[in-house]
Amino acid sequence: MIPDPYCRAAFDFIRQHLEADPAGTRQEYAEIEKGLTKRGILFQGKPLPICIAPALMRQAHLKPLQDQMRRLVRVLAKLEEPLRTTQWLDRLGISRTEQQLIQWPSRLKAGEYISRVDGFLDFSNGEIGYQIVELNVDSPGGAAFMDECVRLLKKTSLWKRLAKEFPGRYLATDSRDLPLLLKSWEQWGGKGKPRIAVVDWITVNTASEFELLKLRYNRLGYETVICDPRELEYRDGKLLDYDGKVIDLVYRRVLVEDLLAHAEAARPFLNAYREEAVCVVNSFACKPLTVKSLLSWVHRPEFETLLNKSDLTFLRSLVPWTTIVEDGPLLDKLRQEREQTILKPADGYGGQGLYLGWEMDDLAWERAIEEAVKDRYVAQRRVHIPHAEFPVPLEDGWKFEDFRFDFDPYMFGAAVADPLVRVSDSDVTNVKAGAQIAATWVMSD
Repeated sequence: MIPDPYCRAAFDFIRQHLEADPAGTRQEYAEIEKGLTKRGILFQGKPLPICIAPALMRQAHLKPLQDQMRRLVRVLAKLEEPLRTTQWLDRLGISRTEQQLIQWPSRLKAGEYISRVDGFLDFSNGEIGYQIVELNVDSPGGAAFMDECVRLLKKTSLWKRLAKEFPGRYLATDSRDLPLLLKSWEQWGGKGKPRIAVVDWITVNTASEFELLKLRYNRLGYETVICDPRELEYRDGKLLDYDGKVIDLVYRRVLVEDLLAHAEAARPFLNAYREEAVCVVNSFACKPLTVKSLLSWVHRPEFETLLNKSDLTFLRSLVPWTTIVEDGPLLDKLRQEREQTILKPADGYGGQGLYLGWEMDDLAWERAIEEAVKDRYVAQRRVHIPHAEFPVPLEDGWKFEDFRFDFDPYMFGAAVADPLVRVSDSDVTNVKAGAQIAATWVMSD
Protein backbone atom coordinates (compact mmCIF):
# COMPACT_ATOMS: atom_id res chain seq x y z
CA MET A 1 0.00 0.00 0.00
CA ILE A 2 2.82 2.40 0.92
CA PRO A 3 5.52 2.91 -1.76
CA ASP A 4 8.27 1.39 0.36
CA PRO A 5 10.61 -1.60 -0.31
CA TYR A 6 9.66 -3.39 2.92
CA CYS A 7 5.93 -3.02 2.18
CA ARG A 8 6.55 -4.25 -1.35
CA ALA A 9 8.37 -7.31 -0.02
CA ALA A 10 5.44 -8.06 2.29
CA PHE A 11 2.99 -7.71 -0.58
CA ASP A 12 5.09 -10.04 -2.75
CA PHE A 13 5.01 -12.55 0.11
CA ILE A 14 1.20 -12.32 0.26
CA ARG A 15 0.91 -12.83 -3.48
CA GLN A 16 3.26 -15.80 -3.49
CA HIS A 17 1.41 -17.43 -0.59
CA LEU A 18 -1.99 -17.11 -2.25
CA GLU A 19 -0.73 -18.24 -5.65
CA ALA A 20 1.16 -21.23 -4.17
CA ASP A 21 -2.09 -22.73 -2.85
CA PRO A 22 -5.01 -21.03 -4.62
CA ALA A 23 -7.60 -23.68 -3.80
CA GLY A 24 -6.59 -24.01 -0.16
CA THR A 25 -6.46 -20.29 0.56
CA ARG A 26 -9.72 -19.76 -1.31
CA GLN A 27 -11.29 -22.38 0.96
CA GLU A 28 -9.96 -20.49 3.98
CA TYR A 29 -11.64 -17.36 2.67
CA ALA A 30 -14.90 -19.30 2.27
CA GLU A 31 -14.60 -20.23 5.95
CA ILE A 32 -14.24 -16.54 6.81
CA GLU A 33 -17.45 -15.79 4.92
CA LYS A 34 -19.21 -18.58 6.82
CA GLY A 35 -17.90 -17.15 10.09
CA LEU A 36 -19.16 -13.69 9.22
CA THR A 37 -22.57 -15.08 8.33
CA LYS A 38 -22.74 -17.07 11.56
CA ARG A 39 -21.92 -13.95 13.58
CA GLY A 40 -24.43 -11.84 11.65
CA ILE A 41 -21.72 -9.60 10.21
CA LEU A 42 -23.61 -8.91 7.03
CA PHE A 43 -24.07 -6.04 4.65
CA GLN A 44 -27.19 -6.00 2.49
CA GLY A 45 -27.78 -9.64 3.33
CA LYS A 46 -24.30 -10.89 2.39
CA PRO A 47 -21.09 -11.37 4.40
CA LEU A 48 -19.30 -8.08 4.95
CA PRO A 49 -16.93 -7.71 1.95
CA ILE A 50 -13.58 -8.10 3.71
CA CYS A 51 -10.31 -8.47 1.82
CA ILE A 52 -8.20 -11.46 2.87
CA ALA A 53 -4.99 -9.43 2.53
CA PRO A 54 -4.38 -6.44 4.79
CA ALA A 55 -3.30 -2.99 3.78
CA LEU A 56 0.39 -2.74 4.64
CA MET A 57 2.40 -0.02 6.31
CA ARG A 58 5.32 0.33 8.68
CA GLN A 59 5.20 1.85 12.14
CA ALA A 60 7.43 4.64 10.86
CA HIS A 61 4.74 5.49 8.32
CA LEU A 62 1.92 5.35 10.83
CA LYS A 63 3.42 7.42 13.62
CA PRO A 64 3.34 10.83 11.87
CA LEU A 65 -0.24 10.12 10.78
CA GLN A 66 -1.17 9.23 14.36
CA ASP A 67 0.40 12.48 15.53
CA GLN A 68 -1.66 14.39 12.97
CA MET A 69 -4.88 12.67 14.05
CA ARG A 70 -4.22 13.37 17.73
CA ARG A 71 -3.61 17.02 16.97
CA LEU A 72 -6.72 17.09 14.80
CA VAL A 73 -8.84 15.89 17.73
CA ARG A 74 -7.33 18.63 19.93
CA VAL A 75 -8.12 21.25 17.29
CA LEU A 76 -11.70 20.00 16.88
CA ALA A 77 -12.11 20.10 20.66
CA LYS A 78 -11.26 23.81 20.56
CA LEU A 79 -13.99 24.30 17.95
CA GLU A 80 -16.72 22.41 19.76
CA GLU A 81 -17.88 25.20 22.08
CA PRO A 82 -17.77 28.18 19.64
CA LEU A 83 -19.56 26.15 16.97
CA ARG A 84 -22.52 25.70 19.33
CA THR A 85 -23.38 29.39 19.05
CA THR A 86 -26.42 30.34 16.97
CA GLN A 87 -24.23 32.42 14.65
CA TRP A 88 -22.05 29.47 13.67
CA LEU A 89 -24.85 26.92 13.62
CA ASP A 90 -26.69 29.18 11.17
CA ARG A 91 -23.53 29.48 9.07
CA LEU A 92 -23.25 25.69 8.99
CA GLY A 93 -26.84 25.39 7.78
CA ILE A 94 -28.01 23.44 10.83
CA SER A 95 -31.74 23.68 11.42
CA ARG A 96 -33.12 25.48 14.45
CA THR A 97 -34.57 22.22 15.73
CA GLU A 98 -31.16 20.56 15.59
CA GLN A 99 -29.61 23.65 17.15
CA GLN A 100 -31.73 23.19 20.25
CA LEU A 101 -30.32 19.70 20.78
CA ILE A 102 -26.77 20.83 20.13
CA GLN A 103 -27.08 23.70 22.61
CA TRP A 104 -28.49 21.60 25.42
CA PRO A 105 -25.98 21.34 28.31
CA SER A 106 -23.38 18.59 28.30
CA ARG A 107 -21.03 17.80 31.16
CA LEU A 108 -18.60 15.97 28.90
CA LYS A 109 -15.20 17.38 28.10
CA ALA A 110 -14.73 18.55 24.51
CA GLY A 111 -12.84 16.04 22.40
CA GLU A 112 -14.00 12.96 24.31
CA TYR A 113 -15.95 11.24 21.55
CA ILE A 114 -15.75 8.34 19.16
CA SER A 115 -15.04 9.54 15.64
CA ARG A 116 -13.63 8.55 12.28
CA VAL A 117 -11.64 10.67 9.88
CA ASP A 118 -12.20 9.89 6.18
CA GLY A 119 -9.47 10.82 3.75
CA PHE A 120 -6.68 9.77 1.43
CA LEU A 121 -2.95 9.29 1.79
CA ASP A 122 -0.83 11.53 -0.42
CA PHE A 123 2.60 10.44 -1.65
CA SER A 124 3.10 13.24 -4.20
CA ASN A 125 5.89 15.10 -2.35
CA GLY A 126 8.03 12.10 -1.51
CA GLU A 127 6.56 11.99 1.99
CA ILE A 128 3.32 10.58 3.35
CA GLY A 129 0.73 13.33 3.53
CA TYR A 130 -2.97 13.21 4.24
CA GLN A 131 -6.08 14.95 2.94
CA ILE A 132 -9.38 14.96 4.85
CA VAL A 133 -12.56 14.78 2.78
CA GLU A 134 -15.05 14.11 5.60
CA LEU A 135 -15.28 14.04 9.39
CA ASN A 136 -17.54 11.44 11.02
CA VAL A 137 -18.02 12.66 14.57
CA ASP A 138 -21.76 12.17 15.06
CA SER A 139 -21.90 8.39 15.30
CA PRO A 140 -19.46 6.36 13.16
CA GLY A 141 -19.89 2.61 12.97
CA GLY A 142 -17.97 -0.42 11.81
CA ALA A 143 -15.06 -0.59 14.26
CA ALA A 144 -16.32 -3.68 16.10
CA PHE A 145 -16.97 -5.36 12.74
CA MET A 146 -13.30 -4.84 11.86
CA ASP A 147 -12.13 -6.41 15.11
CA GLU A 148 -14.27 -9.49 14.50
CA CYS A 149 -13.13 -9.78 10.88
CA VAL A 150 -9.49 -9.72 11.99
CA ARG A 151 -10.14 -12.46 14.55
CA LEU A 152 -11.24 -14.64 11.64
CA LEU A 153 -8.42 -13.50 9.36
CA LYS A 154 -5.78 -14.33 11.96
CA LYS A 155 -6.81 -17.99 11.76
CA THR A 156 -5.79 -18.22 8.08
CA SER A 157 -2.45 -19.55 6.92
CA LEU A 158 -1.79 -16.22 5.19
CA TRP A 159 -2.06 -14.11 8.31
CA LYS A 160 -0.18 -16.63 10.46
CA ARG A 161 2.76 -16.71 8.08
CA LEU A 162 2.63 -12.95 7.45
CA ALA A 163 2.87 -12.28 11.20
CA LYS A 164 5.91 -14.56 11.40
CA GLU A 165 7.74 -13.21 8.34
CA PHE A 166 6.78 -9.56 8.78
CA PRO A 167 6.03 -9.03 12.49
CA GLY A 168 3.53 -6.32 13.28
CA ARG A 169 0.12 -5.66 14.76
CA TYR A 170 -3.47 -4.80 14.06
CA LEU A 171 -4.63 -1.79 16.10
CA ALA A 172 -7.74 -3.32 17.63
CA THR A 173 -10.52 -1.00 18.78
CA ASP A 174 -11.75 -3.27 21.56
CA SER A 175 -9.15 -1.88 23.98
CA ARG A 176 -10.21 1.71 23.31
CA ASP A 177 -13.98 2.03 23.12
CA LEU A 178 -15.01 0.97 26.63
CA PRO A 179 -12.22 3.00 28.33
CA LEU A 180 -13.46 6.07 26.41
CA LEU A 181 -17.05 5.42 27.52
CA LEU A 182 -16.01 4.94 31.15
CA LYS A 183 -13.81 8.04 31.10
CA SER A 184 -16.80 10.03 29.86
CA TRP A 185 -18.97 8.49 32.58
CA GLU A 186 -16.56 9.74 35.24
CA GLN A 187 -16.34 13.21 33.66
CA TRP A 188 -20.12 13.36 33.63
CA GLY A 189 -20.10 12.69 37.37
CA GLY A 190 -21.05 9.03 37.37
CA LYS A 191 -20.03 6.74 40.22
CA GLY A 192 -19.46 3.02 40.21
CA LYS A 193 -20.12 0.69 37.31
CA PRO A 194 -22.63 2.14 34.83
CA ARG A 195 -25.32 0.07 33.18
CA ILE A 196 -24.79 0.66 29.46
CA ALA A 197 -27.24 0.84 26.55
CA VAL A 198 -26.23 0.90 22.88
CA VAL A 199 -29.01 2.98 21.33
CA ASP A 200 -30.03 2.98 17.68
CA TRP A 201 -32.89 1.81 15.48
CA ILE A 202 -32.93 -1.98 15.35
CA THR A 203 -33.42 -1.85 11.56
CA VAL A 204 -30.05 -0.28 10.63
CA ASN A 205 -27.43 -2.20 8.64
CA THR A 206 -25.01 -2.18 11.58
CA ALA A 207 -27.47 -3.68 14.10
CA SER A 208 -25.43 -6.89 14.37
CA GLU A 209 -22.42 -4.79 15.41
CA PHE A 210 -24.34 -3.78 18.51
CA GLU A 211 -24.47 -7.44 19.54
CA LEU A 212 -20.67 -7.58 19.33
CA LEU A 213 -20.41 -4.51 21.55
CA LYS A 214 -22.90 -5.95 24.02
CA LEU A 215 -20.99 -9.22 24.29
CA ARG A 216 -17.69 -7.37 24.66
CA TYR A 217 -18.87 -5.07 27.46
CA ASN A 218 -20.74 -7.84 29.29
CA ARG A 219 -17.63 -10.02 29.17
CA LEU A 220 -15.67 -7.19 30.80
CA GLY A 221 -18.20 -6.94 33.62
CA TYR A 222 -20.42 -4.08 32.43
CA GLU A 223 -24.07 -4.99 32.00
CA THR A 224 -25.10 -3.82 28.54
CA VAL A 225 -28.35 -3.85 26.57
CA ILE A 226 -29.29 -2.85 23.04
CA CYS A 227 -32.24 -0.47 22.83
CA ASP A 228 -34.24 1.10 20.06
CA PRO A 229 -35.03 4.73 21.04
CA ARG A 230 -38.73 3.88 20.73
CA GLU A 231 -38.37 1.28 23.51
CA LEU A 232 -37.10 3.72 26.13
CA GLU A 233 -39.05 5.31 28.96
CA TYR A 234 -38.22 8.37 31.05
CA ARG A 235 -39.78 8.29 34.50
CA ASP A 236 -38.92 9.85 37.86
CA GLY A 237 -35.70 11.33 36.50
CA LYS A 238 -34.43 7.98 35.18
CA LEU A 239 -34.05 6.61 31.66
CA LEU A 240 -35.44 3.07 31.58
CA ASP A 241 -35.04 0.26 29.08
CA TYR A 242 -37.74 -2.09 27.75
CA ASP A 243 -37.62 -4.09 31.02
CA GLY A 244 -37.97 -1.01 33.18
CA LYS A 245 -34.33 -1.14 34.30
CA VAL A 246 -32.28 2.03 34.73
CA ILE A 247 -29.78 3.02 32.03
CA ASP A 248 -26.81 5.04 33.28
CA LEU A 249 -24.67 5.40 30.16
CA VAL A 250 -25.79 5.53 26.53
CA TYR A 251 -23.43 4.73 23.68
CA ARG A 252 -25.36 6.71 21.08
CA ARG A 253 -25.25 5.23 17.61
CA VAL A 254 -28.48 6.79 16.34
CA LEU A 255 -27.80 9.88 14.24
CA VAL A 256 -29.12 13.29 15.30
CA GLU A 257 -31.16 13.78 12.11
CA ASP A 258 -32.71 10.34 12.48
CA LEU A 259 -33.72 11.08 16.06
CA LEU A 260 -35.39 14.30 15.01
CA ALA A 261 -37.16 12.58 12.13
CA HIS A 262 -38.91 10.44 14.79
CA ALA A 263 -38.78 12.95 17.62
CA GLU A 264 -42.07 12.00 19.26
CA ALA A 265 -41.18 8.32 19.38
CA ALA A 266 -37.74 9.20 20.78
CA ARG A 267 -39.09 11.80 23.25
CA PRO A 268 -38.13 9.86 26.44
CA PHE A 269 -34.52 9.65 25.29
CA LEU A 270 -34.42 13.31 24.28
CA ASN A 271 -35.98 14.42 27.57
CA ALA A 272 -33.50 12.37 29.59
CA TYR A 273 -30.61 13.93 27.68
CA ARG A 274 -31.96 17.47 28.02
CA GLU A 275 -32.40 17.07 31.77
CA GLU A 276 -28.93 15.47 32.14
CA ALA A 277 -30.44 12.33 33.62
CA VAL A 278 -28.19 10.06 31.59
CA CYS A 279 -24.63 10.21 30.27
CA VAL A 280 -24.67 10.09 26.45
CA VAL A 281 -21.59 9.43 24.30
CA ASN A 282 -21.35 10.93 21.71
CA SER A 283 -23.11 14.05 22.97
CA PHE A 284 -25.21 16.11 20.56
CA ALA A 285 -22.53 18.83 20.77
CA CYS A 286 -20.52 16.75 18.28
CA LYS A 287 -22.94 17.33 15.41
CA PRO A 288 -21.42 20.60 14.07
CA LEU A 289 -18.08 18.82 13.69
CA THR A 290 -19.50 16.20 11.35
CA VAL A 291 -21.32 18.29 8.74
CA LYS A 292 -19.43 18.81 5.48
CA SER A 293 -20.39 22.47 5.54
CA LEU A 294 -17.84 22.88 8.37
CA LEU A 295 -15.02 22.15 5.92
CA SER A 296 -16.36 24.92 3.67
CA TRP A 297 -15.44 27.49 6.34
CA VAL A 298 -11.92 26.28 7.09
CA HIS A 299 -10.28 28.38 4.37
CA ARG A 300 -12.45 31.49 4.92
CA PRO A 301 -11.37 34.55 6.94
CA GLU A 302 -14.22 34.13 9.44
CA PHE A 303 -12.61 30.92 10.68
CA GLU A 304 -9.52 32.84 11.77
CA THR A 305 -11.40 34.08 14.85
CA LEU A 306 -11.81 30.51 16.14
CA LEU A 307 -8.25 29.16 16.14
CA ASN A 308 -4.73 30.38 16.66
CA LYS A 309 -2.49 30.71 13.62
CA SER A 310 -0.65 27.44 14.19
CA ASP A 311 -3.83 25.34 14.54
CA LEU A 312 -5.45 27.08 11.59
CA THR A 313 -2.44 26.46 9.34
CA PHE A 314 -2.41 22.82 10.41
CA LEU A 315 -6.13 22.35 9.70
CA ARG A 316 -5.93 24.10 6.35
CA SER A 317 -3.04 21.82 5.34
CA LEU A 318 -5.35 18.81 5.75
CA VAL A 319 -8.57 20.10 4.20
CA PRO A 320 -8.84 20.62 0.42
CA TRP A 321 -10.67 23.67 -0.91
CA THR A 322 -14.34 23.23 0.00
CA THR A 323 -17.23 25.67 -0.31
CA ILE A 324 -21.02 25.80 0.02
CA VAL A 325 -22.66 25.85 -3.42
CA GLU A 326 -24.60 29.08 -3.76
CA ASP A 327 -25.91 31.03 -6.71
CA GLY A 328 -23.50 33.65 -8.07
CA PRO A 329 -19.96 33.81 -9.53
CA LEU A 330 -19.06 30.49 -7.88
CA LEU A 331 -21.18 28.60 -10.41
CA ASP A 332 -19.00 29.77 -13.31
CA LYS A 333 -15.94 28.51 -11.42
CA LEU A 334 -17.62 25.14 -10.91
CA ARG A 335 -18.43 24.90 -14.62
CA GLN A 336 -14.87 25.75 -15.59
CA GLU A 337 -13.32 23.35 -13.07
CA ARG A 338 -15.65 20.37 -13.52
CA GLU A 339 -12.74 17.94 -13.96
CA GLN A 340 -11.35 18.89 -10.54
CA THR A 341 -14.56 19.17 -8.50
CA ILE A 342 -16.88 16.90 -6.53
CA LEU A 343 -20.34 17.88 -5.26
CA LYS A 344 -21.71 16.27 -2.10
CA PRO A 345 -24.60 16.98 0.33
CA ALA A 346 -23.56 19.36 3.10
CA ASP A 347 -25.07 17.03 5.71
CA GLY A 348 -25.12 13.58 4.14
CA TYR A 349 -23.44 10.25 4.79
CA GLY A 350 -22.87 6.83 3.25
CA GLY A 351 -21.57 8.09 -0.08
CA GLN A 352 -25.06 9.22 -1.07
CA GLY A 353 -25.77 12.00 -3.55
CA LEU A 354 -22.18 12.40 -4.81
CA TYR A 355 -21.43 13.97 -8.18
CA LEU A 356 -17.92 13.50 -9.55
CA GLY A 357 -17.32 16.17 -12.17
CA TRP A 358 -14.61 14.22 -13.98
CA GLU A 359 -17.08 11.39 -14.66
CA MET A 360 -19.80 13.64 -16.10
CA ASP A 361 -20.36 15.61 -19.29
CA ASP A 362 -21.18 19.32 -19.26
CA LEU A 363 -24.96 18.82 -19.46
CA ALA A 364 -25.09 16.33 -16.58
CA TRP A 365 -22.76 18.56 -14.54
CA GLU A 366 -25.05 21.56 -15.10
CA ARG A 367 -27.97 19.56 -13.75
CA ALA A 368 -25.87 18.50 -10.76
CA ILE A 369 -25.00 22.14 -10.04
CA GLU A 370 -28.69 23.08 -10.15
CA GLU A 371 -29.46 20.37 -7.62
CA ALA A 372 -26.51 21.45 -5.47
CA VAL A 373 -27.83 25.02 -5.28
CA LYS A 374 -31.33 23.84 -4.45
CA ASP A 375 -30.48 21.16 -1.87
CA ARG A 376 -27.48 22.72 -0.08
CA TYR A 377 -24.38 20.94 -1.28
CA VAL A 378 -20.70 21.59 -0.88
CA ALA A 379 -18.18 21.63 -3.69
CA GLN A 380 -14.78 20.16 -2.91
CA ARG A 381 -11.57 20.11 -4.90
CA ARG A 382 -10.69 16.67 -6.17
CA VAL A 383 -7.87 15.03 -4.24
CA HIS A 384 -5.54 12.41 -5.64
CA ILE A 385 -6.71 8.89 -4.82
CA PRO A 386 -3.86 6.39 -4.40
CA HIS A 387 -3.88 2.94 -5.98
CA ALA A 388 -2.65 -0.45 -4.80
CA GLU A 389 -3.04 -4.11 -5.73
CA PHE A 390 -5.35 -6.31 -3.68
CA PRO A 391 -6.42 -9.95 -4.22
CA VAL A 392 -9.92 -10.72 -5.49
CA PRO A 393 -11.44 -14.17 -4.80
CA LEU A 394 -12.29 -16.40 -7.75
CA GLU A 395 -14.15 -19.70 -7.57
CA ASP A 396 -10.93 -21.68 -7.20
CA GLY A 397 -8.25 -19.11 -6.51
CA TRP A 398 -7.30 -15.46 -6.77
CA LYS A 399 -6.61 -12.64 -9.16
CA PHE A 400 -4.85 -9.40 -8.32
CA GLU A 401 -6.33 -6.09 -9.40
CA ASP A 402 -5.40 -2.44 -8.99
CA PHE A 403 -7.79 -0.65 -6.65
CA ARG A 404 -8.23 2.86 -5.35
CA PHE A 405 -8.18 3.04 -1.57
CA ASP A 406 -8.94 5.47 1.22
CA PHE A 407 -7.54 5.62 4.76
CA ASP A 408 -9.95 6.33 7.61
CA PRO A 409 -8.60 6.16 11.18
CA TYR A 410 -11.01 5.47 14.03
CA MET A 411 -10.47 7.78 16.99
CA PHE A 412 -11.44 7.20 20.62
CA GLY A 413 -10.81 10.61 22.10
CA ALA A 414 -7.21 11.16 21.00
CA ALA A 415 -6.41 7.43 20.82
CA VAL A 416 -5.91 6.21 17.26
CA ALA A 417 -7.22 2.74 16.42
CA ASP A 418 -7.19 0.69 13.21
CA PRO A 419 -7.59 2.77 10.07
CA LEU A 420 -10.53 1.52 8.04
CA VAL A 421 -9.27 1.03 4.48
CA ARG A 422 -11.85 0.73 1.72
CA VAL A 423 -10.71 -0.55 -1.66
CA SER A 424 -12.76 0.18 -4.74
CA ASP A 425 -12.65 0.04 -8.52
CA SER A 426 -14.28 3.47 -8.63
CA ASP A 427 -13.52 6.87 -7.10
CA VAL A 428 -16.39 6.39 -4.62
CA THR A 429 -14.73 4.38 -1.86
CA ASN A 430 -17.83 3.41 0.08
CA VAL A 431 -19.12 -0.06 0.89
CA LYS A 432 -22.61 0.96 -0.23
CA ALA A 433 -21.08 1.73 -3.61
CA GLY A 434 -19.42 -1.69 -3.84
CA ALA A 435 -16.11 -1.21 -2.04
CA GLN A 436 -14.42 -3.93 0.02
CA ILE A 437 -12.79 -3.23 3.35
CA ALA A 438 -9.30 -4.17 4.45
CA ALA A 439 -7.68 -4.28 7.86
CA THR A 440 -4.30 -2.57 8.29
CA TRP A 441 -1.19 -4.54 9.27
CA VAL A 442 1.33 -2.19 10.86
CA MET A 443 4.76 -3.80 10.51
CA SER A 444 7.43 -3.28 13.12
CA ASP A 445 10.46 -1.24 12.03
